[in-house]
Amino acid sequence: MAEWRLKKVTNAEMARRLGKSLSLVNKIRAGQTPFTGRLIDQFVDILQIDPVRAYIAVDILHEPMVYYSPRFATAVTESLEYFSAILSDPDIPEIVTGSERGIGRTGLTG
Repeated sequence: MAEWRLKKVTNAEMARRLGKSLSLVNKIRAGQTPFTGRLIDQFVDILQIDPVRAYIAVDILHEPMVYYSPRFATAVTESLEYFSAILSDPDIPEIVTGSERGIGRTGLTG
């Protein structure tokens, strides 16, 4: 919701962009109606929110305002680059395949 205020998008403009009623948008902004997955995706696009950074800030850290910290943004970017490099490194196949642990192809799923 902070990003919504920072971007100065009115409820009427948000309703238009979402293709939803102004009444629904007013309820969402007031916290009276929960977000659905599809609405979250639309808000991310409209407000140009980094979804990975937002997920870590809100769902993992439970600190939504940390999203705006430049240090946090840098830490998330560096972490993603690090793990991307590991997962694409051909010299570390067991991490990618999970062959030693008998788990899924990415090593993250069963």
